[in-house]
Amino acid sequence: MNPPPLGEALSLGWERFKEHAVPLILAVLCANLLFLIPFAGIGLGMAGILLAGAKAARGEAPLVGDAFVAFQRPLDHIMIGLLQISGVLLCLVGALVTAPLFYQGHLLVIEKGMTWQEAMNTCMEQIKPRWLEWTIYWFVLALVAQLGVLACCVGVFVSTAVVAVAQGYAYDRTLGASPR
Repeated sequence: MNPPPLGEALSLGWERFKEHAVPLILAVLCANLLFLIPFAGIGLGMAGILLAGAKAARGEAPLVGDAFVAFQRPLDHIMIGLLQISGVLLCLVGALVTAPLFYQGHLLVIEKGMTWQEAMNTCMEQIKPRWLEWTIYWFVLALVAQLGVLACCVGVFVSTAVVAVAQGYAYDRTLGASPR
């Protein structure tokens, strides 16, 4: 399954951001604080950002508390986060393989109640066959998220929120639409 068109996802991201700016920015800010926890932070923080984005993509108002959703099942989210960054061990280039492949696993754990192993296997079955398309999608969204740094670093909270909605939209259009 392919990710949705980038332009469509980013347009929705911007529209939903305008509707839910404050809760999205607050959720992103709180989730980013979790990234400060060594090794575990990527898994704990990413889960909250993705949940807030998925809710906004559906037209629901995200909650600041969504940033901490990973604490409901911390081991599963830490393991998905470690899978995401495991490619760093291969001279950073490997992260271009593992991050796009596994980041949607957080929403599978949250919304479908999967364990990290089930989420990993689902990502391997569903995303790996279209790895190149997902990697391009993820890479472009990562670049958009980093554009916010150019706006005195504060803009990263806006760009990250827009990207989170685009990621949530991709989940809903693909893995979220498939049965468990």
